[in-house]
Amino acid sequence: MRTLCAAVLTFESIIVLLSIPVAIVVYGLAAPVGVIGGGVLMIACLLVAGSQKRTWGLTAGWVLQVLIIATGFIVPAMFFLGVVFAIMWFYAIRVGRQGDAIKAARQAQESAT
Repeated sequence: MRTLCAAVLTFESIIVLLSIPVAIVVYGLAAPVGVIGGGVLMIACLLVAGSQKRTWGLTAGWVLQVLIIATGFIVPAMFFLGVVFAIMWFYAIRVGRQGDAIKAARQAQESAT
């Protein structure tokens, strides 16, 4: 599960990075605000991706999903992209947990043999 979640956040950081010039050029956001705000959000995605082994990693990921959806108030396309990545985040958690359960059952079966 943690690997899938980290992958989603890593790819999401790329989307945030690519939205910075759009916010500045197309939507007229001040360059320092766009670079600093987008940079902080992008780095947060990468840091949370790296912290998925910690207990608070999933919660921090959900917080980032909400923040990224909220960037849609600056770049409207981010409403759509944020929701897409939030769905991917949910899916990564759900499928990842199922995969972890299968892996644990397989390891238990091998250790019993």
